[in-house]
Amino acid sequence: MNKLQEYCDQHTSPQDALLYQLERATHLRTFHGYMSTGHLAGKFLEMVSYMIQPAAILEIGTFTGYSALCLAKGLGQDGVLHTFDINEEYNAIASEFIGKSPYADRITLHLEDLKTTLAALNITFDLAFIDGDKQEYREYYELSLACLREGGFMVIDNTLWKGQVLHPGNDASANAVHDFNEFLLQDTRIEQVLLPVRDGMTVVRKLYRLL
Repeated sequence: MNKLQEYCDQHTSPQDALLYQLERATHLRTFHGYMSTGHLAGKFLEMVSYMIQPAAILEIGTFTGYSALCLAKGLGQDGVLHTFDINEEYNAIASEFIGKSPYADRITLHLEDLKTTLAALNITFDLAFIDGDKQEYREYYELSLACLREGGFMVIDNTLWKGQVLHPGNDASANAVHDFNEFLLQDTRIEQVLLPVRDGMTVVRKLYRLL
């Protein structure tokens, strides 16, 4: 972690006890603790959710549930969050900690095919968060945008991909993220801002259609 990142972490409101325990459990029980959303990015997601107070949130890429718990804090009254992942090991940890949270009855974990299930839900979402396979970002984006309300928001994680988007080279994920960023820049259905929060977070607003 660089000095500026440390400074930002130190000057951000602390994690609650459950998120702290989840982050520790993720590092102890998986080989991919670095994939956890973490304190700074998690607090950013929480703030975005509080500002929007969404009735429905879509998350693609649950991992161990850290981001879902952060996003759920800002849900509007009777709001719901649907989160998708295909990894059973990660899903078990997410289920355990979501079950301990005040949002257990408002978060639905989907360990199933996103494309089939998302259409069947027939929900219009106010907020979407994408943090899945980087090489599938374009498809995740299109699926999310299709069920996002006009004026709704999307947050996409890892859009700087460790800085490798500047020089993608032979890294397939870096190339995919760079190409995705270039695509967003040309997409007239949205406007967006790419922020250097942690590993890069792009905030997208779906534009209203002209009548």
